[in-house]
Amino acid sequence: AARALRSFDPGEALRLAELAVAADPGQAEAVHLLAELLTARGRMAEVEAVLAQLPPGERQGPGWAARLLILRALVGDFSGALEVWRDNPALHDVPDPEVLYQASFAHSATGNAKAGLEIAARALELPALTLEQRAKLYSARAGAYYYLSEYPQADADYAEALRLARESGLPKPVAHISFNRAYTLGLLGRYAEMRSSLEEAIRGYSELGEVKRYAHAKVLVAQLYIGFAEYERAEEALLESRDLLLRMDPSESLVDCEKTLSRLYWLWRPPYGKVLALKHAYATLEVARKLRSPRNLINGLLPAAHAETWQGCPERGLELAREALEQAEQLGQAWSVVFAKVAMADALEGLGRPEEALRLYREAEAAA
Repeated sequence: AARALRSFDPGEALRLAELAVAADPGQAEAVHLLAELLTARGRMAEVEAVLAQLPPGERQGPGWAARLLILRALVGDFSGALEVWRDNPALHDVPDPEVLYQASFAHSATGNAKAGLEIAARALELPALTLEQRAKLYSARAGAYYYLSEYPQADADYAEALRLARESGLPKPVAHISFNRAYTLGLLGRYAEMRSSLEEAIRGYSELGEVKRYAHAKVLVAQLYIGFAEYERAEEALLESRDLLLRMDPSESLVDCEKTLSRLYWLWRPPYGKVLALKHAYATLEVARKLRSPRNLINGLLPAAHAETWQGCPERGLELAREALEQAEQLGQAWSVVFAKVAMADALEGLGRPEEALRLYREAEAAA
């Protein structure tokens, strides 16, 4: 019953899974389901306690590795998920759509989107996939295209994923895919559709009790507000999100929230804005380093570079921007390269080197 309800009513599914584990603590299926449901809610301390109830024999082999990969990916520990993938080659040939979905996303999110694309494409060829499984795998393939900066193809796959998710009648994948698609819509300049997609995701997460995802969706809404210079509304959404995310383990969602707060104060320039921009920039870096993700590290380096330059330390700003550029070029992330060049130009301007700054601004503009 808990497994059937997890895409419709995660709160009730969690309650039933807790009852199942209480009735039989060593029952592997119930323990794994409860761990997955707790992970989705960011309650990782409880996850470890639940998994400890399994007998030693259940904590080894391909089945255990598959579960561990899924749990690490669900909490945003994509580097940890890839460690499991690399250490267990048997997983590569397991015809499990959920394992392949999470492995695809983890590869894309850590800078190997080509591998993520290949895994998702292979998984879509598995026989007898459900509508939900096909929707998730199209979404994973869309994510790979997104990280490869192929935004029109990413949006086409997200649209197909959303069609399948709606046909399935399951609210959870509809919310997830709407949320992920919003990023691509924003980069394509389709802001009205982006806002509509985010609103659908927020409604879904609120109804499902998905606090962490709700908080991250609020970050995207704030980014939209920033784009229209609605700074007070952006701050309200971001502070609500940060308050929720700080109650959970470090996550990519918290990186995005702190990064966006720093950018907000850098653009808005309110009283004490310099202090706040720097505070949230280094909070972003701190969380990013814990996550061991180069992509998240870039998201921390860029606001820190701008904040240091604004504080009157352009030498430090230039150093951070150069590190961001190096990481972005290694990952092949075109937009991050653009943003890194803008941060470098900002620092060079602060150093009194306007000709070099202008050259970089022009390079960034041409690439954008």
